[in-house]
Amino acid sequence: MKKSYGVWASWLNIASSFAAFGIGMIIIGKGGSGADAAVVGAPLLTGSEMLKLVIGLCLITQAAALAKLSGGRGARAVGFIAGLAMFVAGALGLAAVWLPAFHRAGSAVNMIALCGVAATGLWAALSGLAGFRDTHLPTWLCILGVLFAIPSLAAPFMPPMALGAFIIGIIWNFGVGICLSRAG
Repeated sequence: MKKSYGVWASWLNIASSFAAFGIGMIIIGKGGSGADAAVVGAPLLTGSEMLKLVIGLCLITQAAALAKLSGGRGARAVGFIAGLAMFVAGALGLAAVWLPAFHRAGSAVNMIALCGVAATGLWAALSGLAGFRDTHLPTWLCILGVLFAIPSLAAPFMPPMALGAFIIGIIWNFGVGICLSRAG
């Protein structure tokens, strides 16, 4: 995979994350949680779940591109798992919104997405640790990657920690995009 794909995936991940955060705030404001189409409406949830699909694909692309820069098959595998978890959460969420047979599965969407957030933090930490070793990533990004793991790994157990993961994740994605664009 070309590093330039990782650059575009980083920028798309940032934009999609902001959009997903905004939709999430609207859903919470309307009293909904998870794939609760009756409360917030199917179009809003459809957008939210489609953004999870996009974020999942972005994570997979970023993990592959960053692994070429900083090495570490373990980090790439965890990044792939993070992306896959987000993609599965989005696909299951879409099914829960639009297919009556899957309505009950909607309750699992948030937990799967939060596990994706945890795996994303673990991927960032492993990438940061690999970056310390091979010096292809700036020190500040390596430190940020390790710090990103703290709220990310806590998010499945304390969902409000996802806000901290979101903030650090935006900065992490920005740094990854810059590093990949400089690497060519």
